Amino acid sequence: MVEALVDSKGRLTLPKELREQLGLKPGDRVKIEFRQGKLIVERLEDPFKVLERLLGDFSFNREARRAAEELALKEVTARWSRKF
Repeated sequence: MVEALVDSKGRLTLPKELREQLGLKPGDRVKIEFRQGKLIVERLEDPFKVLERLLGDFSFNREARRAAEELALKEVTARWSRKF
């Protein structure tokens, strides 16, 4: 267990030991919840890293963008021609 003080403005500084355990660096964001009389502090993942992990090796280069645009154009053309 680690103790911390709340300053006159209501701020709480997480002790170094806890920051290290959570892997927190200056500027990182945390989620704080109040559950059953206790504060729960969780590290929030960087949204760009989450997106990077979800997309894996996928990247938008010129070729991929051109292929996507061509596919979209074909789809729109096909839908348009069915209407008339």
